[in-house]
Amino acid sequence: MKTRIVTAAILLALFAGALLFATPRLWRMLTLGILLYAAWEWSSFARLQTILRVAYVALIGVIATALLAYATAQDDVSVGQVWLPWFTLAALFWFTAAPAWLLFGWAPQQRALVAATGILVLVPTWLAMVALRELSPYTLLLVMALVWVADSVAYFVGRRYGKHKLAPAISPGKTWEGVLGGFAGVAIYLMLAVLAVIATRNFGEQLPLPLFVVVVLGAPLTVASIIGDLFESWMKRQVGLKDSGSLLPGHGGVLDRIDALTATLPVAAAAVFAAPYFARV
Repeated sequence: MKTRIVTAAILLALFAGALLFATPRLWRMLTLGILLYAAWEWSSFARLQTILRVAYVALIGVIATALLAYATAQDDVSVGQVWLPWFTLAALFWFTAAPAWLLFGWAPQQRALVAATGILVLVPTWLAMVALRELSPYTLLLVMALVWVADSVAYFVGRRYGKHKLAPAISPGKTWEGVLGGFAGVAIYLMLAVLAVIATRNFGEQLPLPLFVVVVLGAPLTVASIIGDLFESWMKRQVGLKDSGSLLPGHGGVLDRIDALTATLPVAAAAVFAAPYFARV
C-alpha cells in the first residue's frame, strides 16, 4: 500500500505540472508517449509477438500523428471539432458494443479484431486528452477528476459496505454498493465544482459550456468509467494477466491506470464538442 501511495503521489504531481504548465506541443508529446506505451500493453491482449507488437505500436503512432497533422492544418475549426467523428464513434462503442461484449462474455480469438479494438479504444483517448486540454486544462482536469472520485469512493464504500458483486466473473472486488457510492461521490464533486464556479463569477451568470455539459452528463460519464474499467479487466482475463504491465510500482501497467479514462474521455469530448451544434438549433 505504501508503494502504491508513493507512486500515485509522484504521478499526480507530474501530471498536474504537465497539465497546467506544459506547452501544447510538449503536452501532445508526453501524452503520445503514454498512448504508445498503452498500445504496447494492449498488443499483449491480441497475443502479438515482439515484431508484430512493435509494428502495432508504430501503426497507432502513425494514425495519431496523421490525425493531429490534419486537424492542426484546419485554421477555421478547433482540433476537437475535427476529431468529433472519432469521439462519436468511440462513444457509440462504449455505450453499445462494449456493454454487449461484457454481458455476453465474448472472448474473440481473432488477433486482428482485438488489435483493431485497441485502436478504437486508445486513439480517441489520446485525441480527447489533447482536444480537451487545448480547450482548457481545467476542462480536462474536471473530467479526469470525476473518474478519480468515482473510482476512489467506489473502492472505499465497496470495501466497507460491499456485499453484492457487480461482475464477479470479471472483477470480483467490485460491488453494487461501491457503484452507488461512486455515483454519490460524483454528485457531490460536481455540486462543489458548480459552487466553486459560481463563487468566482457573478451570481446568476451562465456556467461555462464544458462545465455545464459535464455536470449534465455526470451520471453517463460515471457509467462509462465503470464500463471502461470492466472492459480492460475482461481483456486481461482473456490472456491470463493480473496487470496490463509492471511499469508503475504498486499500480501495474499504464492501461490499469487509464482504463476508466479510455471510455470517459472520448464520451466527454463527444459531448463537449457536439454541444455547440445543438445549442444553435
